Amino acid sequence: MQEKEIVLEILTKNPETSAKMLSYKCNISIATAYRRIKEYKCGVLSSTATHRNIFLPAIVFDQFLLEVLNTGGFSSTSDLFQKFIIYFQNPEFKYQYPHATFISKRTFSRYFSASRARLDRSDSIHRLPIFMTRSRKKPKVGFFTKKKRASKLNGL
Repeated sequence: MQEKEIVLEILTKNPETSAKMLSYKCNISIATAYRRIKEYKCGVLSSTATHRNIFLPAIVFDQFLLEVLNTGGFSSTSDLFQKFIIYFQNPEFKYQYPHATFISKRTFSRYFSASRARLDRSDSIHRLPIFMTRSRKKPKVGFFTKKKRASKLNGL
């Protein structure tokens, strides 16, 4: 039996199982146990799920990103992630893509990276360009948007 099948069996027998007990019985980390309990309570956990589930089609994420870029941008990658969660809690998308709000930051970063690459290759027009910033002390990369400067000819 796979780990998810065992977790699903334990939680169906006793939905109030603690994360510590679940991690002990299934030999998984406590963080994974908490995540599996959350998935179970939300109805997302199933034995057929794989590690790399595609929660959203690429075109839907691209539409979300273009909408954000055309309506004000974002100040940081964390801000964009919060906008993503809020955007997909909208009833219009909540029932069509129920797993979208359970995406981890790592999966979100993977979608964001692929979407940036597609936007760079395409001829889509958006108001705000995406800029990259790097941390001085840590090898972290973040992204933000800012308004385009008006050309000097417009000011004369």
